[in-house]
Amino acid sequence: MVDWDGDALRRLRVAVNRRDGRAGLDLLAERPASPVLQLAGDVLIAALGEGIAGAEPVARRCVDELTKRGRDGDAELAAELVAALDGTHTGLVEVPVDLGVLGARLAADPSEGVQVVDLRTGDIDDPGPEFDPGSEHYDAERWLTFVPHGEPPDEDAQRGRARQWLASHGYRPGPRPFL
Repeated sequence: MVDWDGDALRRLRVAVNRRDGRAGLDLLAERPASPVLQLAGDVLIAALGEGIAGAEPVARRCVDELTKRGRDGDAELAAELVAALDGTHTGLVEVPVDLGVLGARLAADPSEGVQVVDLRTGDIDDPGPEFDPGSEHYDAERWLTFVPHGEPPDEDAQRGRARQWLASHGYRPGPRPFL
């Protein structure tokens, strides 16, 4: 097996963002999943949804590794993988948020203040005029607020923290629409 270099990691991120299970599974066949479990799990969910041969045993190994590792977001991702393997649902509402972006924003300096996730679009930003409860466009069901928590050690940890945070509010990441 070869290690995850910058190019392979970039290709895995692209596969996750495109929900391209085949490309992701091909990358995982050549490299260990353990350094990239959060990305691996997302691409494996896509591969299982596409019915790609060989995805099931890799997904089961990923569930085992996530369970053993036990970092933030690992239990939530393991539950999503088990649901995908069983053809069931976790009960969490899917929102079009990019875990990489959300993870980075959650990891920002807390002095940046309140941030909001637009649950319709998945955009993450400072509260704007639409977030003002006095605005005619305000919709309390549309927004999820947070204050950044500070830096986790790496991208995988950031994605895991973002997944756990979303799940604690009843949501799970879903595909973002291509504009």
